[in-house]
Order: sequence, then C-alpha cells, then structure tokens
Amino acid sequence: MDGGLDYARPVRLRHPLWLVLGLLLGLVLANGCSLDRAGRFTPDSDSGQGLDDAGAVDATGADTGTGCTPTSPSTEICDGVDNDCDRATADGADDPRLLDPCDDLDPDLCVDDVTLCVAGVIVCRPGPTDAVEVCNGLDDDCDDVIDEDAVDAIGFSVDADGDGHGDPAGIITMACEAPSGQANPRDDCDDTNGDIYPGAPEVCNAIDDDCDGMRDEEGCPCDVLENGGHVYLFCAAANWTSARDTCTDNGYQLVTIDGEAENSFVRSEASARGAGDVWIGYNDRGSNGSFVWQGPDSSYRNWSGGEPNNGGCPLDIGCHEDCVELFSDGRWNDQACDDSRFFVCEAP
Repeated sequence: MDGGLDYARPVRLRHPLWLVLGLLLGLVLANGCSLDRAGRFTPDSDSGQGLDDAGAVDATGADTGTGCTPTSPSTEICDGVDNDCDRATADGADDPRLLDPCDDLDPDLCVDDVTLCVAGVIVCRPGPTDAVEVCNGLDDDCDDVIDEDAVDAIGFSVDADGDGHGDPAGIITMACEAPSGQANPRDDCDDTNGDIYPGAPEVCNAIDDDCDGMRDEEGCPCDVLENGGHVYLFCAAANWTSARDTCTDNGYQLVTIDGEAENSFVRSEASARGAGDVWIGYNDRGSNGSFVWQGPDSSYRNWSGGEPNNGGCPLDIGCHEDCVELFSDGRWNDQACDDSRFFVCEAP
C-alpha cells in the first residue's frame, strides 16, 4: 500500500538513554560483578576486590575488609602487610632478617641479641639471656678477658706440699683452673706432708695418712686402739729391745704411763688379748739404778713391793734387770731385758 507502514522491518530504538544504560551494564560486568536473582549487581568473590576473600589484614592485624592480592614474591616479610594472603601466617614469618645477631642496650659488649618483627618493623631485642662469663676458655662477655669471674668458677687454696689437695684453712681463690701452687679440693688435713691427704694409703706410722680422723686403722702388725686421745699398739711377745725397735719402726715408742687410769687401761687391754707380763718403756739400761722412759717423761710410779731390786743383786754386781714390766696385777717389776714379753707401743 502506497504511503503505508512497512510492518516487516524491525523497530530500532535510537533514544540516547538506552545507549547510556548499555554502556553502564558493560562496565559492571567487566569489573567482576554479576546480576543476582533479584536483578542486583554483586561483587564476584574471587575478583581480588570487594569482599575480603582471603583474610587481608593491615599492620595492626585488623581486617581491612578488602580483597587480598598476594605480593610478588608472596613470602611473609616484616612490613605489616599480609603478603601471602593467609591470615594464619605471622607477619615476617619468612623474613630472612629475623633472628640475626644484633646488639641491644644491655650491660655486656657482646652481640648476643636477635632481630624480631614488631608491628611491621625489624627491631633488636635481647636474646634468652645476656652473655655471662663461664669456664669455657672464651671471652663470653666481650671485655677482652677470658673466664674472669665465671659463674661456674670453683675455689682453690694453697697446696704447700704439692699433693693435689688444698689447705682448708687457706685463702680461697675463685678460678676456672688451679692457680700456680693451689689446688681443689681444699681438704688436706696436713698441708706440710705430701704423703698425707684424703685417700692416701694408710700405713702404720702413728699418723692419720688418709685424713679420715683415725690413725693406723690399717697396715700395723699389732692391734691398734685409741684411748683418751692416744693411740696404742698391743703386740705379741718379744724381748725388750726388739719390742722397742718394732715400736720405733712404726713411728711409736714403748708406752709411757702417766697415771693410774692409763696404767689400768694398758693392763686391761693386754689381759683381754691373753697377755701376762707386759713390757713398758721404763728402763735403766743407760745407768744402773737410774730409770728413764724411752718416750716422754712421767712422774708416775707403780712398783710392786720391794721393787725395783735388780734381781736381788747389788747394783755394782750387774745382774742387769734393766727393763720394766707390768705385772698382771698392775704393779711394776724390773726384769732382764732379754726375756720375752708382750709389749705396748704408744704414739708420740
């Protein structure tokens, strides 16, 4: 029909408003958004923008509420940023600068502190302990002196006799190694004799060789007894001179009796060992009639009735009963020195 409409042609909208709406739709879709069922635009969850999809945090650890894009490289360095987009990883966990030696404001001169990550910044903080001097041959506190005032130093004292045991009464020097002429342990009971120290062999010599508070508990040929601070040997029979020599060879002397108590002790212990008459140290071998003790002097006398009598011989005849024995009743008698008797030695 001339002059009528052509219904076969499509209708084209050329209004400018439709063009603007089309452009906006394209931009939204291109920027990671999509239409939900209500026709609203929402951000895509994996766009790196919009909603926080990986737990991004700021320098204080607070949720930023924004998407997280890993940095390159994505290892955690100390910068206050969630470099690997994993909230569980501590800031700076992979930083190669952490735990490096450093020196903080501490009293020693050593670089004994370490670097740590604090609020996104590398700082120097004291390590587990400040350096202290110990016995190890090193300058632990960096003052150019080795092992001085070490916390594990031990005490030494003078070792005058060189037996490796210091004098317990000596001045104590604290050190890691023994100073010249000093020793540890400080337990020598006689620092003038190198044969006397704790653990030394105990020999029969009237001396406490091993510093255990006892004398001659080992090594003597006779029974050893202590009484009243004195040490005695109770020995088998011999003539007086052999008895004397046995005592002397072991650092003793034939007993000097100072009084009734000691006289009773010697007699009682000798009897307990089956001894009859017993040699003591009293004698007049040097001058007939002039009795003296082999050891220390004593004014005590306990002669039996009529003794000493030199065997009934005048002194100038020379029957020579020159040695004194202790009878079983505790009395004394002069007797020929060649006779065999039990004998008792006493430490000087």
